[in-house]
Amino acid sequence: MRGIDDDMTNAAGAGPTAADWHGRRCLVTGASGFVGTALCRRLTNLGADVWGLGRRSRPSQAAGHWLSCDVTDLAQVLIAMRASCPDTVFHLASIVAGSRKLELVIPMLQSNLTAFVNVAIASAELRCARIITAGSLQEPDQEPSAIPSSPYAAAKLAASGYARMFANVFGLPIVIARLFMIYGPGQQDLTKLVPNVLSELIAGRKAAISSGKQAFDWVYVDDVCEALLAIASSDNILGETVDVGTGVLTSVLDIASGLARRLDALDRLQVGAIPDRLGDPVRVADTMTAKSLTGWQARVGLEEGLDLTASWFKQKAPARPLDG
Repeated sequence: MRGIDDDMTNAAGAGPTAADWHGRRCLVTGASGFVGTALCRRLTNLGADVWGLGRRSRPSQAAGHWLSCDVTDLAQVLIAMRASCPDTVFHLASIVAGSRKLELVIPMLQSNLTAFVNVAIASAELRCARIITAGSLQEPDQEPSAIPSSPYAAAKLAASGYARMFANVFGLPIVIARLFMIYGPGQQDLTKLVPNVLSELIAGRKAAISSGKQAFDWVYVDDVCEALLAIASSDNILGETVDVGTGVLTSVLDIASGLARRLDALDRLQVGAIPDRLGDPVRVADTMTAKSLTGWQARVGLEEGLDLTASWFKQKAPARPLDG
């Protein structure tokens, strides 16, 4: 079975070769996160000199070097980046939450805007050759009337604006990778649909979801890693936003039902048990532009991706007796 704990067999198929990345010094912020962990493993397997940044001490599964760093603190970022001297920076550190709560405004501002600005300033000082920062499907398109739907969306929109400013005003070689709804082996944030549904059902409990009518563009984690590598290797895209998705909308209900069927647990899926979250944008990735700019396109189909994800969770979290 494939998954991030294996030798990172690339489910996404052909991608950058080891020759492209061998010895290349790469810094990954948010390296202990879902995508950061997968990307560090992929880079390590390609022979890159990988430096992971995170607030915590080195995780047991971390690949490459590790530096403890709070990216909301410019002084810490400068120390870490001077120590690693990266050629390529992947800025993935983020707090992701779509909740509309006032108390989230400051944390989202610090984690998703201030942190990016700190990394950009340090990258400019060190003259890094390429910086890839993660955008979000939640941020609205660049229109005068665009209104972000949450503190998270507002912070990501502002960070993308700063990224374009750094590219155009200061010549920073930066590209925004706008990530759509990522899922796959290793995702353990139980506020996210896929790990929440799988964890609940495997544990023998009922899994509560919304009406399930909302639809998103779901993209498998291995494909996301390949997209980030392709973006980092592409010319003439500085300051651009590249969508990382499949171009296909799939409803929350279809995703949850697909997972439940793989566990023979459709009867324990509680549809409509929690309210729908309002205001989320409905959009698909612009896959044609992404392919024309980078040559990348998603290769893992939804059925294969759900198979791989459910298998990983079953292996890592054996089922327990049903609740009485």
